[in-house]
Amino acid sequence: MPEVYKMTFYNNLTDGDYVGYIYHPPSNNKLILTSKTFHYHNEEVDKSFHFIGPSIEERTIDSNFNFKKDQNKKLIYISLGIVSNENNQFYLLCIESFKDSESYQVLMSVGNATDMKIFQDIPSNFSIFNYMVQTEVLKKADIFITFGGLNSIQEGILNLVFLIVIHEAYDAFDNAKMVEEFEADIYLNYKNLNVDALRNAVNTIESNKEKYQKGIEKNI
Repeated sequence: MPEVYKMTFYNNLTDGDYVGYIYHPPSNNKLILTSKTFHYHNEEVDKSFHFIGPSIEERTIDSNFNFKKDQNKKLIYISLGIVSNENNQFYLLCIESFKDSESYQVLMSVGNATDMKIFQDIPSNFSIFNYMVQTEVLKKADIFITFGGLNSIQEGILNLVFLIVIHEAYDAFDNAKMVEEFEADIYLNYKNLNVDALRNAVNTIESNKEKYQKGIEKNI
């Protein structure tokens, strides 16, 4: 039978604490697909846990993905992942934040459930797709705006991309806090998100590149 540990966690939705339970599996060896540094509550693990790093899947390029990087601009990649990506209000906010920028080209993945008809008069520096191969895009991106899923954060870090994590639900808050402890990202609360918050986050990264670069390298 697994051992049970009672612990207190922070609840980002209510801005308060709650009591939760962690179930440790039996004492045989366990392979963990991340680094110990990035593992939440890593002080609780024993020698039966073996941290082998993330498993990054190589995906085939979509033949319909027609995108060319502007060599005169830095690339911001925006994606909410595959679980909770139906968020028209967020996508339109991103467009408002970075439209017609002379410094940034923006590539936005909006999910297969999003109706592309909501995007009228797309700015010239934006490219919007229902789906794209994230592992390939991150090889070219400078900044990654994400909702903070573990796979997305790890893929961003492994590609040395600066992260802006917007936590809304699930494990995003804990993931963002873990990376923030090593000064590898900027995290924003979705409830307080606006144009100024997004622009300021990008400007903060640009003004402190060396600090965030070192933070990312600590997590690899």
